[in-house]
Amino acid sequence: MVLKGKNEPISCLEPYEEDRNQKADLVKYQSAFDEITMDAGKALDSFHKLARIFPDDGLVRFQYHRLKAGERGVKITLGNK
Repeated sequence: MVLKGKNEPISCLEPYEEDRNQKADLVKYQSAFDEITMDAGKALDSFHKLARIFPDDGLVRFQYHRLKAGERGVKITLGNK
């Protein structure tokens, strides 16, 4: 992720409390995320499915909307605060 006004990307993580259900959800998210670099169309479909399953998950919605808007790759450049 590249923050507004910066040139160098930083790593960004979302903390979670590990339990059996969340671990399965994390595997689904990681699979969709891995698709971003291999097949953006497939990643878009995967994130669309995840967004329907987890409508309150902000990170899933973020990835889905950026892919839907035509963004590609895992590097995210933020333009707004």
